[in-house]
Amino acid sequence: MADDLRGNSLRISNGSDKNEPTRAHYREQRFDEYPLVFDQLDAIWKQLAFDQTAGQTLHRDTNDMLNNLIRIKKRYPKTE
Repeated sequence: MADDLRGNSLRISNGSDKNEPTRAHYREQRFDEYPLVFDQLDAIWKQLAFDQTAGQTLHRDTNDMLNNLIRIKKRYPKTE
């Protein structure tokens, strides 16, 4: 089980077949241990921001999305 950003429980189907218990088993184990998708995406976007700062040219759509995320993060800064 996973939770959405509002704390609601989500059940995400792994598409496993009931006739493949071994396959379903490792998928469930991995799913339980993988970081949340939000955290995975955050890490990817941080790497892309680093690449952009280092002068690497990003695809236009990627660049636009990254700039949008940066704008939102500036509007709502993390408070710790």
